[in-house]
Amino acid sequence: MELVEAKATACEDLQEPVLAMAALHSQLQDLEAKLDDLRDRCEGALEGVRAPEDLRKVEEETAEKLKGVRARVDAEQQRELKTEREVNRLERELNELKQEKLEIKKKQQEGSNLENK
Repeated sequence: MELVEAKATACEDLQEPVLAMAALHSQLQDLEAKLDDLRDRCEGALEGVRAPEDLRKVEEETAEKLKGVRARVDAEQQRELKTEREVNRLERELNELKQEKLEIKKKQQEGSNLENK
């Protein structure tokens, strides 16, 4: 009889851990079902999304293109500045020539006026 009582006590001691394990097993099954559901939903949502490696490659290619475009823009800006300087120099020269022409005409008129007197 003592043996039966000892086994009964041992079974009673195991009852709580067994119930806890059963509850944990049930929670685990629920979580696995939710995980599967999330995977199914994410699978469709990720269609057409590029991998990070692909995005890095595109970013590097774009950065190289941008670097080339910036170099061309800088060269064009330098050319534009050089052209503007040349235009300004030529305009100054033209203005000086016009001023000289006016002075010559003025002197010619003064000389003509002196001859007429």
